[in-house]
Amino acid sequence: MDPLLEASQERAWSQLARTVDELEETLSAFERSRYPGRARTDYSNFSLRRDNIATALKQITDIRRRVHARHIESLREDVEDVLYLGRRAALNLGYFKSELTQALAILEVETTELLYEAPEIVTPQLIVTVSDALLAAVTKSPKLLYEISSRQF
Repeated sequence: MDPLLEASQERAWSQLARTVDELEETLSAFERSRYPGRARTDYSNFSLRRDNIATALKQITDIRRRVHARHIESLREDVEDVLYLGRRAALNLGYFKSELTQALAILEVETTELLYEAPEIVTPQLIVTVSDALLAAVTKSPKLLYEISSRQF
């Protein structure tokens, strides 16, 4: 596996775990509040919201287990169910939806495609070893440099 993809997926698993923890805290806080944003007489809607939150919290334990085991199968469906139940309980979960969707998109990538490969840089060899006899001859008579082709040199 590509090391960059592997590192990205490792980061996505940890991001997913943090986001699930935050979502659970939000749902638990909402569940503990007596009448969140509603009139005190709205008992039937309140009861339905409580049921949705309780079900969502149970599903979060399943999600946490899957994240801990790094088991991606049907993880997306579980996350969508929790977000749906949260919306039914009148919670704004847009932040959680975007974070979870981003992490899941990274985790579902199986292979990567190389978009750019740096060309191999070939540096010419500028300094070449020359025999001592040739250097001595050129030192005695510098005009020899003009008589010898570069190939002979």
